[in-house]
Amino acid sequence: MSRTILISNAAICLVGLLACAPKVQVTSYDGGQPYRQSHWDGDALEGIETFWFENGRLKRRGAWVDGLRDGLWQNWREDGSLAGEESWRLGVRNGSWRVLSSSGQVVVEQVWRAGERHGTWMQHDADGVPLHLYRWEQGTLVGVEALGKP
Repeated sequence: MSRTILISNAAICLVGLLACAPKVQVTSYDGGQPYRQSHWDGDALEGIETFWFENGRLKRRGAWVDGLRDGLWQNWREDGSLAGEESWRLGVRNGSWRVLSSSGQVVVEQVWRAGERHGTWMQHDADGVPLHLYRWEQGTLVGVEALGKP
């Protein structure tokens, strides 16, 4: 095979790979700071999606698989503190979810299984003191217990 044909075939393969690679889309605030960066494979989100506040700090980050949220998603406040975490499995709530106070204390802990509330959920005050315990079984509330402060 001649060198020209080899180079031509390599160029065609490279163009084909680049055409199939996820496209990165970046949107910005009016001042030019990035607001959102997402990766697209055709019409579906694919890969990591990131949002920022106008001050440049992270706002939200998580992954997409075939256009569905998947894995751990994290949310931050404008001051940079972690506000919460969510677990997804192919677009369905699955795993632990936590909401944190501005001081970093867990105020809500939840467990989801295949999109349904499941297991023990805890509600805390802003100082992390447990207030209520909820028990769920496959989406059905089976018990509530008051804890800590009235």
